[in-house]
Amino acid sequence: MRILVAPDKFKGSLTATEVAAALVAGIKEGCSADHSENQYSIVTQPIGDGGEGTMALIAESRGLNRENVTVTGPMGRPVAAEYFWGQDEAYLEMASASGLGLVSPEERNPEYATTFGTGELILRASESVTKRINVGLGGSATIDGGMGCLAALGYRFLDRLGRPLKLPRPENMVPIASILSSVAEVQPPAATQYRATLRIVADVTSPLNGPTGAIARFARQKGLSESKLDEYANAMESFSMVCERSLELRVASTPGAGAAGGLGFGLLLAGASLEPGFRFFAQAVQLENWMDVDLAITGEGKLDAGSLEGKGPGSLAQMLKQKGIPCIAFCGKLEEADRIEASNLFEAIYEIGQGRTSLDSVQNAAQYLKEAARDSITDWLGRRRGGGS
Repeated sequence: MRILVAPDKFKGSLTATEVAAALVAGIKEGCSADHSENQYSIVTQPIGDGGEGTMALIAESRGLNRENVTVTGPMGRPVAAEYFWGQDEAYLEMASASGLGLVSPEERNPEYATTFGTGELILRASESVTKRINVGLGGSATIDGGMGCLAALGYRFLDRLGRPLKLPRPENMVPIASILSSVAEVQPPAATQYRATLRIVADVTSPLNGPTGAIARFARQKGLSESKLDEYANAMESFSMVCERSLELRVASTPGAGAAGGLGFGLLLAGASLEPGFRFFAQAVQLENWMDVDLAITGEGKLDAGSLEGKGPGSLAQMLKQKGIPCIAFCGKLEEADRIEASNLFEAIYEIGQGRTSLDSVQNAAQYLKEAARDSITDWLGRRRGGGS
């Protein structure tokens, strides 16, 4: 019997690789206690869906080269970033240059955060490849509509008097809403600074504007106060209208344009194509080749209805269901359980945070995952011997 262990990360607690290690340890314990350790083999492939960590998983799976560079961080200070490359393609994450994890909790303020460093990272990656640059959009600290990134790529933003605007940078001490609202014209670079095509990889399908857009859906979690949501939503809409008029493009309503605080929109303006995150990941690591198994184990920090809409565990479970392979899921927190159960994608779901405080669940996630995996595999083996499903 073969078991596939393929979890996503537990955000804020464990990487996908760490989650996989904890699950494998528990499965081995359960098989050993059942005296079945010689009858089962385990294959491991942590998964990503375009969110933070996805490109590193692809790089590990494919043995890509890694380059360390210094770029402008989200709060204007230099930060260490990285990209991966091989076979004339580069793989990078905006989180490496403009991510929320680069900003201390007390300093988080998306009103002054910039994606300029992501543009710099793209340019650095273009020094290594000429075919394609793949950009993951998860984990952002920003809501600048991609303006900073575009500026790094050579775009100019002018006010109503034709004067160049100051870029969204903390040292300018001008809130991004004010800058976005002041843009009256956008000028593309006379010539692009790179030969490779751009492809953006997103784990969300939000458009730029509206009730499910970059501001309404995601700005709170980056630190924007409730009282400023309308101001920023209006500023983003104004900015997008000017950009689309100046560049003669219509991309604000594209699913994924609202990813990473509107960076999806910015890169679509720059000619990028967009690929759903899990589909991109599955093709990159040839996930189909890992599915000659009898059981699959997956999971993520929070399992909810959104997990069924392009996220890693839900998409993996759909692939497995088509092949008739049962899938067990683990999560820190389970929400909208009725919708999850109605999907019939998971044979069982284990919520390790149930009955525990959030802090306890985060700090001891590896141990609780190990214990839950041990108990789940013991139960599954018992039901299998008993002829259960």
